[in-house]
Amino acid sequence: MSARRRLAVLAATASVIVGTAVWDSPASTATPARAAVTCQGSTCSGQNPNTTGCASGNVRTLEDKSYFGRLIRLRYNPDCRAAWAQLISGIPSDSALVQNSQGLTYTSTISSGSDTFTMMVDDMNLTARACVTIQTVGQACTGWH
Repeated sequence: MSARRRLAVLAATASVIVGTAVWDSPASTATPARAAVTCQGSTCSGQNPNTTGCASGNVRTLEDKSYFGRLIRLRYNPDCRAAWAQLISGIPSDSALVQNSQGLTYTSTISSGSDTFTMMVDDMNLTARACVTIQTVGQACTGWH
């Protein structure tokens, strides 16, 4: 192969490598988009956190509380400005409850399996708490957040 042809092949290869690096660069540094939420504040009250997008993205647990082997969580998403209760490791007949400082309350009872969650309450400029109720024992709640 002549020197001129080798130089042409080298130049073509270099331009493909540089072109790939330039075109691939923005895609590799892009941040993933947040899940779109379909409600905020009072419009989330009574809504399912999974179907509204509130159970993903910016969701956080404000408090966990253990009670007789059960775990009750107060869940919150600041994009939705709404809270809900999540009960883990329960048994059928155990209930999760979420309540806001205006008294709005939703409850969910385990009918089968070991976990459940409530519908959401408005938490915009309000506080909320989550409770677990065990039929034969009583009730325990998180603090107000």
